[in-house]
Amino acid sequence: MIEAIATVAGDEEIKDRAAASYYTAERLRENKPATGWPTLSGIIGESIVTKVCDWLGVRQEQHFEHRTDLGNARRLVARHGHHLRFCHPWGKWLVWDGKRWKEDDKDEPRARAKETVRAMYQEASELGDRAEREAAAKWAIASETRGRIDATIALARSELPVVPGELDRDPWLLNVSNGTMDLRTGVLREHRREDLTTKLAPVIYNPEAKCPQWIAFLQRIMAEDDSLISFVQRA
Repeated sequence: MIEAIATVAGDEEIKDRAAASYYTAERLRENKPATGWPTLSGIIGESIVTKVCDWLGVRQEQHFEHRTDLGNARRLVARHGHHLRFCHPWGKWLVWDGKRWKEDDKDEPRARAKETVRAMYQEASELGDRAEREAAAKWAIASETRGRIDATIALARSELPVVPGELDRDPWLLNVSNGTMDLRTGVLREHRREDLTTKLAPVIYNPEAKCPQWIAFLQRIMAEDDSLISFVQRA
């Protein structure tokens, strides 16, 4: 539904916004902190969220995290958790680049933590009580310090864990530039975060591509036995 509404709304980041929504739903099922109305509006657009709520008959309730380092970490997870994982055995962040999970080499969690802090001013502006707005804005300013941002990132680690054994666990998936192929079926599909793939073959799969030299080689070494060639290809 999110993808359909985003398409109608002319959203150019449909897949990314849909992933954020699916991630939110998954966290709700696990009874974990998830994206609230202000954050979800920032991720997929207020007009889209409004349409979804209208269609589903859902009342738009605001939920705000505590004004603490942990609250900020949960804000970061709610806004950007679908892009981030932390591997504790490696002591490294992994970032979704649209095709695979790769080791962070650009300090992206920090950039996303800064964006989360900037979004807190919008959160403050939506409070009805003046004293609450001022308190929220004051906390947003305090959260811009290096210490608060460091604490936000550190506390978010345990919210987004992944271990090496969960990565690249399906040996039948081949990740290429234009999708992920299931080697059991030969079907190419879109890249998916939940595959937890870190490898990428930098080639574009073309099902119509020809390989005359390879076919000629197989014909020669297997005495033009097509049944044997077919068996070897499946083995």
